Amino acid sequence: MNERHSARNASIGLRLRVREFAHGCCRLGEPLPIGGVSDAKLGCVNMVTEARAGMRERIVSSALRLMKTAGVKKFAQPQVAKEAGIPQGHLTYYFPRKLDLVLAVAEQHLAAILRDDELMASIYENEDDGRMDGPTLDSALTLLSSIASDMPKTRVLLGLIAESDSDRDVAQELAPSLGRTVRQMRIMLARVLNRAPDDEDVWLVQAALVGLSVQAMIAGESDEPRVRRVLARLIEWVIRQPARSSSPPRRSVMVPK
Repeated sequence: MNERHSARNASIGLRLRVREFAHGCCRLGEPLPIGGVSDAKLGCVNMVTEARAGMRERIVSSALRLMKTAGVKKFAQPQVAKEAGIPQGHLTYYFPRKLDLVLAVAEQHLAAILRDDELMASIYENEDDGRMDGPTLDSALTLLSSIASDMPKTRVLLGLIAESDSDRDVAQELAPSLGRTVRQMRIMLARVLNRAPDDEDVWLVQAALVGLSVQAMIAGESDEPRVRRVLARLIEWVIRQPARSSSPPRRSVMVPK
């Protein structure tokens, strides 16, 4: 409560300083003259632009944090405004509709998921075309078990799916991003399994990864060491099966003990 109160006071103070500065150097909403723009006016515009971007980021971060901790039930504009420590009118200025806020949260959250894919790519970037050693796969298993055990991240993803299921506009807007995220996760797993993304066993491991994530949510707790062992056993079994895709494997794989 004290943090939100302090954040709200800081926000009010920033808005007052921006308003005073803007009033003294330029009138907001009017186009700048084509020539002879003063440094003061440019400074004013930059300051206001940065303040607005900072406020928007603050609202999105607060909304994402709320969905991580409380789920989609608490994801409403009044609750998000309270979490951000700002009046609801300020929130609706930046996000007039709930749809706008949902899409902004989805963009930030799905970007974080894609960063997992980039991290997985970095694990394999120094690998040659011959043999994937045990430590490389061990690092990949550590990352995958961390993903499957991340309950807040799973809660947000399920929340976005629930919003899509209940709102046709949300579903239409989110479908491309969600689909792209699913495909990127499949590509990430294909690296681990040395298979093509369309291989049925890649789909199998992806389904297991999602299932383990949801299972942790149902249980209300995650057991990352056990998740890691389950994934290791599944991957060990999969890589010993013949590839079920037209794309040939690029390397052999050693499963860590």
